[in-house]
Amino acid sequence: MPCPHFSISIASRATGSGAVASAAYQSGERLYSDSDQVEKNYSHKRGIEYAEILLPENAPEEFKDRNTLWNSVEEVEKQYNAQLARKIVAALPREIPREDQIELLRSFCQEAFVDQGMCADIAIHDTDGNNPHGHIMLTMRPMDENGRWLPKSRKVYEYDEDGNKIRLPSGNYKCHKENTTDWNEQSNAEKWRHAWEVKTNYFLEKNGIEDRLDMRSYERQGIDKIPQHHMGPAATQMEKRGIHTFIGDLNREIQKINERLNKILDAIEKAKVWVSEQMAQLKSLEKDERMSTDPVTPRDYLMRYMDERAEERSDWKSSSKLKGTVNDFEEVRQTLDVLTKYKIITFSDYDKVLSKLRDQALPYREVMRENRGRLHVLSDVSKAAKVMLETKPIHNEYRKHYFKSSKEKYWKEHEKDLKRFMKAEKEVSKFIKNSPYDTLYLDKLENETKELQTMNERIKPKLDEFDEKIAELRKTEKFVNWVDKKIEAKKREADEAAMKAREAAHKKEQPVSLRERIDALQRQERTVDVPRRSHRSHSYDMER
Repeated sequence: MPCPHFSISIASRATGSGAVASAAYQSGERLYSDSDQVEKNYSHKRGIEYAEILLPENAPEEFKDRNTLWNSVEEVEKQYNAQLARKIVAALPREIPREDQIELLRSFCQEAFVDQGMCADIAIHDTDGNNPHGHIMLTMRPMDENGRWLPKSRKVYEYDEDGNKIRLPSGNYKCHKENTTDWNEQSNAEKWRHAWEVKTNYFLEKNGIEDRLDMRSYERQGIDKIPQHHMGPAATQMEKRGIHTFIGDLNREIQKINERLNKILDAIEKAKVWVSEQMAQLKSLEKDERMSTDPVTPRDYLMRYMDERAEERSDWKSSSKLKGTVNDFEEVRQTLDVLTKYKIITFSDYDKVLSKLRDQALPYREVMRENRGRLHVLSDVSKAAKVMLETKPIHNEYRKHYFKSSKEKYWKEHEKDLKRFMKAEKEVSKFIKNSPYDTLYLDKLENETKELQTMNERIKPKLDEFDEKIAELRKTEKFVNWVDKKIEAKKREADEAAMKAREAAHKKEQPVSLRERIDALQRQERTVDVPRRSHRSHSYDMER
């Protein structure tokens, strides 16, 4: 089944991510960054199967060189927190050959991005031959017809009814910022994901593969299933080496819960279908077609089962007959107790009990989904908070440097730790505002994680209860199906006997043909003993 992974992120200075460094990692090359005068060397990286730069028509030809392109991007972006590039990672279908994987990635980027004016740096990674995925880096500034970078946004003044600029109390004119392109619109994510789905399915069909990629969530597909969390490369490699990770354990737990809930809901659905068929069958039979002794309710079927079994044992020995009757009675008694327990009299009551059971099971899926999301947040926040706690003294010292020269010097000395702090701070700020990142806070996060994991463990016995209830409810099906088959067999025997009787009666009523009468006379003559005369006596009589 094709993997629907398609993640979108931003390479930003605020998170310590550089465009040249990202391009070097993606392409597996040695690039030199003009902004920090540092060489970014990833030439040792394995698994780079393909790399290329796609340019729009108005882009300068020198941008075909990766080093030139991304240094130009970093040069034009002046702000300390500037967004440098948009990055996309998309899983490629393993089922198609490499040349089609390349064509899939190239044609998708050309249509979705390059034709809209973006430069696209693309690559295919596949370290172990079992996880092909495409990396895409996109420029975020438009270019004019001469290949010069244009602003990402522009200032737009607001005017009053008379067409004059609106002056604010501060003395400035009222204005707002407008993007020069629609590349940052959130709706693009949905559009790009759909385009990737269509393009991937085209190549799957081209290669005669029946499976299709669906980029919609389980909820939008109508699949009542908890999605697993994407593990990422670090966790995936650890799992391959046999090292259990938090995300890996979480995914395994989600998979088990999925299987349990699916099994429970499937069993309920099958039972409801069976009940519907029974109700439809009873409704379709006319009153004059049904004998007064025919079963109508589940209890009727149980009683008929006992009668039919007794009839089968009519020629058994007394001891064997008694033993069989006792065993049947015990089974029927247990099933009658279940019907009494759930107050089931008719098949309609049976259907209502199943519906109620399904409604009780469904909320557990939602609880597990919420717990999964919260556990993932707690994991990310805990890791980021630990990094902040570790690097906060260095960041505090950095803030004490007010002079530019000393600040730049301290930054160069502790750049790695400062970038780690900034990245962790951004991650934490997504979920928590103005909270202390100390040991006590980390303990609080760990306690909440343990509490949620304990809650998940408490849900499992509830699922066991659902299994038991469904198993005891479905015992009734055995008796009903057995009796229905017995009734059908008896009806067939009765129909066959009636048909034979009609054929025999019809034969008697038919007139005897002339040929049949001649054959009957001949048979009769052969059975009569007529005395014969000799030839001599016959001649004597003739002479006389």
